[in-house]
Amino acid sequence: SEPRLKALREMQNYLLENVYLCPAAKQKDALGRAMIQGLFGAYVNNPNLLPQRYLKRAQHTPLERVICDFIAGMTDRYCREAYEKCRTGCES
Repeated sequence: SEPRLKALREMQNYLLENVYLCPAAKQKDALGRAMIQGLFGAYVNNPNLLPQRYLKRAQHTPLERVICDFIAGMTDRYCREAYEKCRTGCES
């Protein structure tokens, strides 16, 4: 019905402006992107950082695809931990 459609549009606009595009969300999005890019670069430069089962897959699948799959399967917490571990390990 028209009233429900109107309410749905209002809710979508509210969420877009106050949740998805708010400065805090943009900042977290940028941080997440930087972590993923950093992990990807670290794994490309040093594939031995990958778990053994992913290294085995890289024997018959392009390394970049394997890395993408590995990162895509990470939880947020695991991604942050892996990023910090790699960042501190790669700097030394």
